[in-house]
Amino acid sequence: MAEDNISDEAINLMAGKMYTRDARNSFVYDPKEGKWETDKRLNMFKWEGGCVVDDVLYYYDIRGGKVLRAYDPRKSSWVVVKGLERLVADGRFSESYYTGSCDGKLVLFFSKDRMIKGIRSAQISLERRHHQGRSEILG
Repeated sequence: MAEDNISDEAINLMAGKMYTRDARNSFVYDPKEGKWETDKRLNMFKWEGGCVVDDVLYYYDIRGGKVLRAYDPRKSSWVVVKGLERLVADGRFSESYYTGSCDGKLVLFFSKDRMIKGIRSAQISLERRHHQGRSEILG
């Protein structure tokens, strides 16, 4: 792994492991084993600017459909967070965004647009559901 390409801002802690990425790959560090590994499933998307809420990684996918995606490391799977279509549509013209967490809720920040200085934000409650053997997350 090219440690010099990874900033400490991009490290997310989930389920006792550290998750990060560089320009090409996603990596997982297991402190119990003391080693780095790649994660092909996590690497399906070029996630950046993400945050963790309840051991799930969330990020706003500006490249792949402008949706909020969630990665559950226990299931090694990605899902699109449902119920936020109108909110993420408001951010479709934003060039910058940030996700954060506050009191167990997800917070999204978008720049208003290129010309106007300012941000829009939303605090999102999250709910996990299991339906017909599939997991989904609602916001």
